[in-house]
Amino acid sequence: MPHRDLTSYNAAVLPLAGGGEMLEGVELYSKMPMRNTLTWNALMDGYVRYGEAAEASSIFQHFVKDGAPPDQITFSRHMGSRSTEAIGFFVQMVWEKVGPDANTFLLLLTHCCNCSLVD
Repeated sequence: MPHRDLTSYNAAVLPLAGGGEMLEGVELYSKMPMRNTLTWNALMDGYVRYGEAAEASSIFQHFVKDGAPPDQITFSRHMGSRSTEAIGFFVQMVWEKVGPDANTFLLLLTHCCNCSLVD
């Protein structure tokens, strides 16, 4: 990358994670001098999309530890990694004052159905 800043790193990480090339995405991520919510969300989305729930959850824990501000997408991706814990994540969103959007509510309802919490 000729010009290395947060935007160029994110532009490189997003398609790697979105395309399932997680090893390459994480390698590039580890070289980033700083990260933002978009970076974390891209990695979590890649792991959730390709069935790596434990890795997505690990990224979320690092995200929180790093002090990055979560958004609706962050919580939606994390909910997607842990169906049985979706209600807890929803409560955490409220606690963190991250207003759930329509997609979050739909995801929460889907997870509740999958866990037989809705008749």
